[in-house]
Amino acid sequence: MLVLSTAHSARGREWDAVFVIWAVDGWFPMGRAPGSDEEIEEERRLMYVALTRARDHLFVTYPVNVYASRRGADYGMDQLSRFLDRGVRESMQRVVVEPPPPPEPAPGQRAAPQVDVRAALRARFGPR
Repeated sequence: MLVLSTAHSARGREWDAVFVIWAVDGWFPMGRAPGSDEEIEEERRLMYVALTRARDHLFVTYPVNVYASRRGADYGMDQLSRFLDRGVRESMQRVVVEPPPPPEPAPGQRAAPQVDVRAALRARFGPR
Protein backbone atom coordinates (compact mmCIF):
# COMPACT_ATOMS: atom_id res chain seq x y z
CA MET A 1 0.00 0.00 0.00
CA LEU A 2 1.22 3.50 -0.83
CA VAL A 3 0.29 6.41 1.42
CA LEU A 4 0.87 9.96 0.26
CA SER A 5 1.10 12.41 3.11
CA THR A 6 2.23 15.94 3.81
CA ALA A 7 4.55 16.68 6.70
CA HIS A 8 1.61 18.48 8.34
CA SER A 9 -0.62 15.41 8.35
CA ALA A 10 2.16 12.91 9.21
CA ARG A 11 2.37 13.90 12.87
CA GLY A 12 1.81 10.90 15.14
CA ARG A 13 2.07 8.38 12.29
CA GLU A 14 4.87 6.04 11.16
CA TRP A 15 5.62 4.03 8.06
CA ASP A 16 8.22 1.38 7.18
CA ALA A 17 9.69 3.64 4.47
CA VAL A 18 9.42 7.39 4.05
CA PHE A 19 10.43 9.53 1.09
CA VAL A 20 10.94 13.22 1.83
CA ILE A 21 10.90 14.91 -1.57
CA TRP A 22 12.10 18.35 -2.68
CA ALA A 23 14.33 18.80 0.37
CA VAL A 24 15.94 21.95 -1.06
CA ASP A 25 16.09 25.50 0.19
CA GLY A 26 13.23 27.44 -1.30
CA TRP A 27 10.93 24.40 -1.11
CA PHE A 28 11.74 23.03 2.36
CA PRO A 29 11.90 25.59 3.92
CA MET A 30 9.53 27.43 1.63
CA GLY A 31 10.95 30.54 0.02
CA ARG A 32 8.29 32.64 1.76
CA ALA A 33 9.05 31.29 5.25
CA PRO A 34 12.21 33.31 6.02
CA GLY A 35 9.97 36.32 6.64
CA SER A 36 9.98 35.66 10.37
CA ASP A 37 11.71 33.52 12.96
CA GLU A 38 8.40 31.85 13.85
CA GLU A 39 7.82 30.75 10.26
CA ILE A 40 11.35 29.34 9.97
CA GLU A 41 10.91 27.41 13.22
CA GLU A 42 7.60 26.00 11.96
CA GLU A 43 9.35 24.82 8.78
CA ARG A 44 12.16 23.28 10.87
CA ARG A 45 9.58 21.47 13.01
CA LEU A 46 7.86 20.14 9.88
CA MET A 47 11.18 18.82 8.56
CA TYR A 48 11.76 17.08 11.91
CA VAL A 49 8.30 15.51 11.71
CA ALA A 50 8.95 14.34 8.13
CA LEU A 51 12.34 12.83 8.98
CA THR A 52 11.14 10.98 12.08
CA ARG A 53 8.18 9.15 10.51
CA ALA A 54 10.31 6.29 9.08
CA ARG A 55 10.62 3.00 10.98
CA ASP A 56 13.18 1.31 8.72
CA HIS A 57 14.06 3.35 5.63
CA LEU A 58 14.33 7.11 5.10
CA PHE A 59 14.97 8.59 1.66
CA VAL A 60 15.61 12.32 1.33
CA THR A 61 15.49 13.42 -2.29
CA TYR A 62 16.27 16.69 -3.99
CA PRO A 63 16.97 17.74 -7.54
CA VAL A 64 20.39 18.99 -8.54
CA ASN A 65 18.90 21.36 -11.14
CA VAL A 66 15.60 23.18 -10.90
CA TYR A 67 14.10 24.86 -13.92
CA ALA A 68 12.65 28.27 -13.16
CA SER A 69 10.18 28.35 -16.04
CA ARG A 70 8.02 25.92 -17.93
CA ARG A 71 10.21 26.53 -20.96
CA GLY A 72 13.22 25.24 -19.05
CA ALA A 73 15.49 28.01 -20.27
CA ASP A 74 16.63 29.12 -16.83
CA TYR A 75 17.75 26.71 -14.19
CA GLY A 76 19.76 26.83 -11.03
CA MET A 77 21.86 24.47 -9.01
CA ASP A 78 20.02 23.68 -5.82
CA GLN A 79 21.32 22.77 -2.42
CA LEU A 80 20.01 20.42 0.19
CA SER A 81 17.78 22.02 2.81
CA ARG A 82 19.56 24.03 5.50
CA PHE A 83 17.64 21.98 8.08
CA LEU A 84 19.82 18.95 7.30
CA ASP A 85 22.92 19.94 9.22
CA ARG A 86 26.45 18.65 8.69
CA GLY A 87 26.03 15.74 11.10
CA VAL A 88 22.92 14.53 9.30
CA ARG A 89 24.52 15.02 5.87
CA GLU A 90 27.61 13.04 6.89
CA SER A 91 25.45 10.10 7.94
CA MET A 92 23.55 10.04 4.65
CA GLN A 93 24.43 7.83 1.72
CA ARG A 94 24.41 9.89 -1.47
CA VAL A 95 23.00 8.26 -4.59
CA VAL A 96 22.94 10.05 -7.94
CA VAL A 97 20.50 8.69 -10.49
CA GLU A 98 21.81 8.84 -14.05
CA PRO A 99 19.78 8.03 -17.17
CA PRO A 100 20.64 4.65 -18.70
CA PRO A 101 22.81 4.64 -21.84
CA PRO A 102 20.97 4.13 -25.15
CA PRO A 103 20.67 0.47 -26.18
CA GLU A 104 23.19 -0.93 -28.64
CA PRO A 105 21.75 -1.82 -32.07
CA ALA A 106 21.32 -5.52 -32.78
CA PRO A 107 23.92 -7.14 -35.09
CA GLY A 108 23.20 -6.15 -38.68
CA GLN A 109 20.91 -3.31 -37.62
CA ARG A 110 21.88 0.31 -38.21
CA ALA A 111 21.92 2.66 -35.26
CA ALA A 112 19.08 5.17 -35.18
CA PRO A 113 20.22 8.63 -36.25
CA GLN A 114 20.79 11.13 -33.45
CA VAL A 115 18.33 14.02 -33.51
CA ASP A 116 19.19 17.39 -32.03
CA VAL A 117 15.73 18.39 -30.80
CA ARG A 118 16.87 21.83 -29.65
CA ALA A 119 18.30 22.63 -33.11
CA ALA A 120 15.13 21.33 -34.81
CA LEU A 121 12.92 23.52 -32.61
CA ARG A 122 15.10 26.58 -33.21
CA ALA A 123 14.92 25.98 -36.96
CA ARG A 124 11.14 25.70 -36.76
CA PHE A 125 10.37 28.55 -34.35
CA GLY A 126 13.52 30.70 -34.40
CA PRO A 127 15.68 31.78 -31.45
CA ARG A 128 14.02 33.19 -28.35
